[in-house]
Amino acid sequence: MLSVLLRSALVAALSVVAFPHDPEVQLNELAAKIAATPEDAALYLQRGEILRQERRFGAALADFERALTLSPRSRPAALARAGLLWMLGRDEAALAAADACLALHPDSTDAQLLRARALARLDRPAEAVAAYDRALAAAAVRRPEFYVERADVAAKLDVADALAGLDRGVADLGAVSLQQHAVVVAEGAGRYAEAVRRLDDIVAAVQRPRHWLQWKARLLRRAGDRAAAARATALAATDPRTSPPGSGLPATSAALTSASTSTVPPISAPASTATTLIPRGATWRYRDDGTDQGTAWSQLGFDDSTWASGPAQLGYGDGDEQTVVSFGPNPLDKYITTYFRHTFQVSNPAAFNLAHLGLLRDDGAVVYLNGTEIARSNMPTGAIQYRTLASLGVGGPEENFVFHFAFPPTLLRPAPLDNVLAVEIHQFNAASSDISFDAELVGADVASVVRGPYLQMGGHDRAVVRWRTDVATSSRVWFGAAPGNLTQVATVPALTTEHVVELTGLTADTRSYYAVGHDQQVLRGADNDHWWWTAPTPGTAKPTRVWVIGDSGTFNLDAYNVREAYLGYTGTRRTDVWLMLGDNAYTYGTDAEYQNAVFLMYEPLLRNTFLFPTLGNHDAFSASSSTESGVYYDVFSLPRQGELGGMASGTEAYYSFDHGDIHFVCLDSQDTPRTSGSPMLTWLQADLANNTRKWLVAFFHHPPYTKGSHDSDNPADSGGRMTDMRSIALPLLEAGGVDLVLTGHSHCYERSFLLDGHYGLSSTLTSAMVLDRGDGRAAGDGTYAKSTAGPAPHEGAVYAVAGSSGQISGGSLDHPAMFVSMNTLGSMVLDIDGNELDAVFLDDQGAVRDSFTLVKGERRTLRRIEPGISQSQGGQQNLVLDAGPTYANKGYVVAGSLGTTPGFSLGGVHIPLNPDVWFDLTLQLANSGVYQGSIGFLDGAGQAAARIQFPAFNNPSLVGAAVYHAYWVFDGNRVLTASNPVKLTITQ
Repeated sequence: MLSVLLRSALVAALSVVAFPHDPEVQLNELAAKIAATPEDAALYLQRGEILRQERRFGAALADFERALTLSPRSRPAALARAGLLWMLGRDEAALAAADACLALHPDSTDAQLLRARALARLDRPAEAVAAYDRALAAAAVRRPEFYVERADVAAKLDVADALAGLDRGVADLGAVSLQQHAVVVAEGAGRYAEAVRRLDDIVAAVQRPRHWLQWKARLLRRAGDRAAAARATALAATDPRTSPPGSGLPATSAALTSASTSTVPPISAPASTATTLIPRGATWRYRDDGTDQGTAWSQLGFDDSTWASGPAQLGYGDGDEQTVVSFGPNPLDKYITTYFRHTFQVSNPAAFNLAHLGLLRDDGAVVYLNGTEIARSNMPTGAIQYRTLASLGVGGPEENFVFHFAFPPTLLRPAPLDNVLAVEIHQFNAASSDISFDAELVGADVASVVRGPYLQMGGHDRAVVRWRTDVATSSRVWFGAAPGNLTQVATVPALTTEHVVELTGLTADTRSYYAVGHDQQVLRGADNDHWWWTAPTPGTAKPTRVWVIGDSGTFNLDAYNVREAYLGYTGTRRTDVWLMLGDNAYTYGTDAEYQNAVFLMYEPLLRNTFLFPTLGNHDAFSASSSTESGVYYDVFSLPRQGELGGMASGTEAYYSFDHGDIHFVCLDSQDTPRTSGSPMLTWLQADLANNTRKWLVAFFHHPPYTKGSHDSDNPADSGGRMTDMRSIALPLLEAGGVDLVLTGHSHCYERSFLLDGHYGLSSTLTSAMVLDRGDGRAAGDGTYAKSTAGPAPHEGAVYAVAGSSGQISGGSLDHPAMFVSMNTLGSMVLDIDGNELDAVFLDDQGAVRDSFTLVKGERRTLRRIEPGISQSQGGQQNLVLDAGPTYANKGYVVAGSLGTTPGFSLGGVHIPLNPDVWFDLTLQLANSGVYQGSIGFLDGAGQAAARIQFPAFNNPSLVGAAVYHAYWVFDGNRVLTASNPVKLTITQ
């Protein structure tokens, strides 16, 4: 068996070079290999993982089971099978599979976690808690979600134990998201005083606590302390820390008008005559006996007097229900559908211009008003039957998300006539662990903004403004030079809840204030917080700040602190471009998850910063790039037609845009074919060939180099997407002169040296591929430099993995291409100005943990391979001299000094070395064993190599000391030119 596994591993490694990772290509290759060696368990396991990635779950399960049959003690096969069973909701089978794995591998933390999760969904909380405890005790890497899952199960038995477990997690990990979850648990248990106490600890620690103070006010109101709640609300509105610094569906083109005076109506908050017809928490009649109620149950005349009744929230399985309904006698075959009805009266429906429903549902729901369907959520199209399953399983934030639906108020009947709202809740499968239901019905004459406004498609002459309302209205944007002088108007008359207004003909590099609403009613804006700043004229060099976040969609305190750290760092300096590197909303990229993780979390930035995202694997659960459909494509407007510069891609899946003298390229590493000659990579070549901007920055989700929570050396990890991007996309990017490549996916921060030409496994990295092995810092080993001021092939790029903006997940963090790797929460900040790019990694507390500078248009004729030499072990620094063909066959001298300024002049040529004791020593040791090849002649290309070789000298006091070396070129007695200096640091 060992030889079989070794041979399979070798075949897998070779396939990285031989085959692109198109899923169908991989599957065909594996099918051929399996036909040749049908007893090779590893091949079935590899194919099963690809099938699972492609969501072909039945075939994947069959391959995992075949692998396990061939190799009954295979831990990977057992875990893969158990995990897929759990993912499919087959909890009893998943539990049995986890137990079988533990019988053979009692040390398997993954199997113990799967066992705990299966027990939790089977509503066996005591056993589940014990399993979580065993897994946590044995885990080499403990993650915040383990403690959260344990707490949610433990809370069903003992809230104090649940909170104590979260406190242990805080002590173990220092994960602030666990403090937040403890507040949630305490609130759910009605322990408001404890929830407030814990929330006070968070408020004291964060920089802008408005959200947390509002939460505190809600807790105090629920506890009955209205005076304290009012004080918290007032503090949330007035605390100086609560606001960020005041600075700084395809779009439908709107009709633009202007006026000599402001056309903005009064900007005070619209007076609402909203009337709650059915409140949250109302009492509902329900039928939970598993009978098929057909269609008559939703009608006005239906007799529900024999049905049970109780207040919402109604459901089971979550522990937050006011009324627990039945799922039947068999926990593995629960009732698919449960029915709810509420009768109410409305005194004067004609008073309402608008009416809407707020619906909380888990999993799916269909809603009827007086027998007419007014809403359908997470359900398939067509006729709905008793056994019709919900479209998707619901978990995480979406379980408590309220979905909004508009309906005609003419459907309401005036009193004394009754109205009936009827709702059927459907499960995703018969083994689903829970259902939840609550609803609110409101009549009003004023629409409300429930998302945004937020900015998209920011160019030098255009912008897109988007927002969502609870009911359908027309779309109008007012804008102008000041909040009280909004003299331009853009209107889209069609009624919609998803408002997308594209503005064109704007002035470059200009701030404009704006407001949004409908007809003559402003709903949001017309204040100092709602503005945009257009990009500079294309090709114009202008200082530009870029904020980069990856895997930020956790909607937790960690993501909040990363955001606050950036707002504190940037201060009054506006953000010009904002990049999201994928996994923008966990876990399934649903609209509810986007509402929380993007539109609530980043509301202070969205209203005045242009956001450009890329698709991650979690976003792709609810989106399809081939059809440009799903939540990701619904909520973002992206430049598919080259509206912002660059080549038109014809799709929002991948695109490019210009900002001044910077060209940004966004690729889809998740859901678009990545093979050579595929449409995306063909477009990429054309786009790069036409690019003339000074800077080129590429971003996508899957990193070509990482040893974090994902491993780019593993061809099976992430379906080979990392390998594809490295071996197929990177050669194109580097040929196009890319300067910086930004990715996420691994929940860590990693940053490379200046690289070029590394397209294989980490073991294939050679010194020739590392163009500068220094730290890239002016005060350290020196900045990275590229000779050409504009795009030029193969002059080097820096690769950064910035996937820790919402969580960290560890890993070996030892990829040899990386200068620095750290398991630290944070984000990246880029400042690009003229020929210089400065980048920092900012942690969640506002500390700069890494930095580098890249300079363009500065030819470095001397390059050193190794940045330092160890004083305890000795070593070498290899120097590469490249004066260019102009100086072919001329003589050169390498010398050193303790400093580079002021330097001295030799024959009218400035030498960046000081004539000190080290300078004299290097000349005395020229061409010795210490300074090898330090005097000689350049070759026909004007190049040469030299080496500095130090023995061990064991003087710890010199650690950190530095010397510098440079060379000059001469012809006879005449000095022709001198190189840049390079640094040599003495290390431990």
